[in-house]
Amino acid sequence: MIYMEKLNMKEMTVTISSLAVFITSFLILKISEFSVLSLVNLQNYFIQSMIINTAGMGTLEALRFTIQPFLLVLLSMILFVAGLSIIAAHGFRKDFSGWIIGLVSAIIVIVLFQSIAGGFFALAVFLAIVMTPKISAVYGKELKRWVFLRVGTTTIGRILKIANIVIAVGILLSVLSAQAFYENSFRTELTDSMKTIALSIPGAELLPEDLLMEQIESVVDDSPLFSAYSRWLPVSTAAGAWIILEFLRSLLLANIGGLFTYVFLKARD
Repeated sequence: MIYMEKLNMKEMTVTISSLAVFITSFLILKISEFSVLSLVNLQNYFIQSMIINTAGMGTLEALRFTIQPFLLVLLSMILFVAGLSIIAAHGFRKDFSGWIIGLVSAIIVIVLFQSIAGGFFALAVFLAIVMTPKISAVYGKELKRWVFLRVGTTTIGRILKIANIVIAVGILLSVLSAQAFYENSFRTELTDSMKTIALSIPGAELLPEDLLMEQIESVVDDSPLFSAYSRWLPVSTAAGAWIILEFLRSLLLANIGGLFTYVFLKARD
């Protein structure tokens, strides 16, 4: 409370507005129901979408159908970047501590996502928010051309790179701590996908369903590929999540962060 009383009006505005954006981002991510289990079964989802669920669709329609479940997650990421950009723009102009914002945001994340991965997500959020104004101030002094745009792009890019590593470690430990559960979920999803594909083959419907399932389960259980995938499931899930996050960071989110920061800095002038 003492710290809050010392904040000037601009800092209060930055604190309240960024918290509002962060909370909205976290709530949207919660509503999307995206989780570590979703990442574990991501491969099965794409198999089902590309081969089974989009049968008879055109390319654009199939693409829209496939990416639609991830739109809320992407929106959540963009809002999170917008919140970081607010802090980066303020840190560029004035010495600013993001501890209060980071702590409140981390607590909200822990409440919404009560898991090992959620704990690491909260840590990533806290580190990102606390480090953003400091890195923004440093890059603001170093960059000479297109400063308003590049300070946001560079700051957000560097912050998200650190956050992505923390999140990937959290996913690794989360899957590792309940590997049997995730292996069973992946096996069930894979078996269902194979059953659907098998039934789409002409003449397959003549086979008794019990016999078909027995053969599919036998193939899955005896497959060295499935055994290897199950063994490496924690690593492959974490690595896959990190690759996706890094792709989004470098291609989209860092640039969006630069545009947001540019707009916020221009608005302050």
